[in-house]
Amino acid sequence: MIDPVLLQRLRALLGRECRHEGETFRVIDLLPLEGMLVLESSSARPGIQLDQFGRASHRAPAISQIGILGPDGQGLSEELQHLVDGLADYRLN
Repeated sequence: MIDPVLLQRLRALLGRECRHEGETFRVIDLLPLEGMLVLESSSARPGIQLDQFGRASHRAPAISQIGILGPDGQGLSEELQHLVDGLADYRLN
């Protein structure tokens, strides 16, 4: 279970832009039960979204999910720590 204080601090990230895997993303959702932070690509050219049959349907921004907790279930995941480190004016601890 994720600490309520940590969840409150993560909620403050909603709407913020960040760097992830060399691209600019925006934090769009927090899924506490799944332990995930959801990012949406801010790329100027969104990728092509496929329908259920694998045919090109429409363009949609890339979505990425980052685990909140590390493999031990205690500390922050390495991905989340890197993301927060890129936000110079923000601290989780």
